[in-house]
Amino acid sequence: MCLHGRSQGGCVSHIKPEYLLEPRDYRQWMKIQTSGSGEQSAVDDVLFESLSKRAWMDVLLQLVKVGFDNKLKQ
Repeated sequence: MCLHGRSQGGCVSHIKPEYLLEPRDYRQWMKIQTSGSGEQSAVDDVLFESLSKRAWMDVLLQLVKVGFDNKLKQ
């Protein structure tokens, strides 16, 4: 979804794909990531929910923007 939006002119480079995951999947992903290197740390559930909502809202708004722009160009 992010790649499609980016290829059509959407600005999604600031969105971390892991924030688009379900909370359970995010915790599992972060467990895998931190087992290899201790640099990344998982955020707590409340912060993750906020970041996830923001990421999804940004993705959806960019897709609407891209769709609207493409409609105007036709």
